[in-house]
Amino acid sequence: MVPGWGELKLNERLADALRDNDPIHTLILSSSVNHSGLATTLTAPHVPALAALFTQNCEKAGVGRGEVRAVEMHAPGMQAGDWADLEVVRRAFGRAPVTTASSAQSCFDAAGNASFDSNDGNHKSEDEDGSTLYISSIKPNVGHAESSAGIASLIKATLMLRHRLATPHIGVSTRVNPRLGDLGTSGMIIPTRATRLTPAGGAQRVIVSVNSFGAQVRACEMRSA
Repeated sequence: MVPGWGELKLNERLADALRDNDPIHTLILSSSVNHSGLATTLTAPHVPALAALFTQNCEKAGVGRGEVRAVEMHAPGMQAGDWADLEVVRRAFGRAPVTTASSAQSCFDAAGNASFDSNDGNHKSEDEDGSTLYISSIKPNVGHAESSAGIASLIKATLMLRHRLATPHIGVSTRVNPRLGDLGTSGMIIPTRATRLTPAGGAQRVIVSVNSFGAQVRACEMRSA
């Protein structure tokens, strides 16, 4: 684990932002926190408690499991934590198997906005029906910011929604932790290229989930659009 340092974010009620004509980068539909006293150790994540948290937060947000297009994982880079993180997402949002990974490439203009050339096959997403679930983590980029790690994840999720991109996960080679299993069988992909995010089939908005563990087995999960 590589340590990182904190950030600052500003949250505001939607009604106040609209009243004051403030820029709105993303809308947090719901957030939930829980705790498991049944975990095996003080810091070990507890899959049943985390799964209950995801279900609770979906209900609060009025979001179906198939609407979530990407999950920003906690992914602390540890055997137990990474497995639990992924297992919960697999149970909560698992899809039909993926047979072909998206090959979309990112393209940014001078202002930093993402754009795609519709005439260039390399800039198209192969996931036209919005069925693939993209999973990634900011920690390889900035390290583990500990008490503010969840804020870093929220900032990344906000930028993903702003640019409508599943951003590439750095440092992924042809081999990943074998304990994680075959992600494709659950319809999940760790993107290695920036891939256009489109709404899930029939949905009107793109939903990104943020999962973050805390000390003493606390967990927080947020849903943004």
